[in-house]
Amino acid sequence: MKLVVVGCGIGGARVIADVRRRLPKKELEICVLDRRTNAQCRALHPLILSGRATPEEASGDLRKFAEAHDAEFINEQVVDVDFDERIVKTEKGREVSYDHLVLAFGAEPDFSITGAEGAHSVYTLEDAVRAKDALDALDFSKERSVVVIGGGLTGVEVAGELCDFFTRTGKRAKVTLVEKENRILPELPEEASNYVADILKEKGVELLTSTKVTEISDGGVVLEDGREMPSDFTLWAGGIKPHSLIKTIARVKTDPYLGEVGFPVTEDGWLRVEPFSRLMGMTSFEEVGEGEYKEYMVFAVGDAVKFEVVEPDMLEKVSMKTMDEAERHARTAARNIRTATKGWTKPLRHIYIPRNATVTPNVLIPLGERDGVAVRCGSAKRVSPREIKRRVRVKRVSAAKIRKEIERRFRALFEA
Repeated sequence: MKLVVVGCGIGGARVIADVRRRLPKKELEICVLDRRTNAQCRALHPLILSGRATPEEASGDLRKFAEAHDAEFINEQVVDVDFDERIVKTEKGREVSYDHLVLAFGAEPDFSITGAEGAHSVYTLEDAVRAKDALDALDFSKERSVVVIGGGLTGVEVAGELCDFFTRTGKRAKVTLVEKENRILPELPEEASNYVADILKEKGVELLTSTKVTEISDGGVVLEDGREMPSDFTLWAGGIKPHSLIKTIARVKTDPYLGEVGFPVTEDGWLRVEPFSRLMGMTSFEEVGEGEYKEYMVFAVGDAVKFEVVEPDMLEKVSMKTMDEAERHARTAARNIRTATKGWTKPLRHIYIPRNATVTPNVLIPLGERDGVAVRCGSAKRVSPREIKRRVRVKRVSAAKIRKEIERRFRALFEA
């Protein structure tokens, strides 16, 4: 049996590590494909801007990771998947066959306005390093204007980190955080948004909410009402979108028993999976004897997936795209992959229930060198609107402890 994993970020790596822990190479071959040679810890990228983290601390060697887990590593970009023939195709013409497949290729930054691609970013490690170099090159003999666009988790973390950096180094700069919604962190409960907003204001961040940016230029940003905001350093944190590979592979699959099966993608372009972390409708069957079959399954984990919890209360319970949830999702997939290798007689039984969902977010938010915020809202398994409001807990915590925990988990995965 052969398992192929496309993408070796947090989700893909966790699948490999957990599967290999139970299944040695003689029982299951593993092959991982990634266009990078280093894993990246995006949670540490804002710290690269301030110099409190190095690129080495925020990355892991994928070749060493693969070797440590008896896996073949192919450093090539995947461009297509043939689900009928069970083949993964790369940009260099390589074709990699599989029995079971895991899609863990993540998402892409959403450069949704004119000039956004030319702004700085911390989405990739390379982006963060370039942004750091540009920040260091600024002349701070006079006060500089720094604009962060996007008031989600990444935007608030960057704004808090930069403010502490300027205070610590004595550099004169004004940090402005721009968010198109009527509050920052619109994906979190209002109590959490207000709490984080108060901390950022204490640090000196100017918050511009209900303010949409329509264009970014070298000299600043243009707002929807026509105003121009000068900026010496503009950072884009406007969110993510589905990976372009999804559109390429989103074709119908021919099943010998069911006929043509539609590709499982959500209305907004993300992969749709079952609670088993399996991609709906992409399972293949092969008759190996009279009345005996083998199943060849496709799983998907991490940021490429939009996972919705279906509950009778009809509340929107969508898993949030965080490091914690990528690992939880991957652990479920790994358990079910181990079951799938046992054959037809072993039904999948491990189900993923997100802990950090849109209605019940459970996140740790570092806001610089000292301040962090913990948002706790309980479980997404079963919850009513009244329970959601009652369960929200927000408190200030140590940013140093948050960083320590992030580093511990990243290192435990990529240096084991």
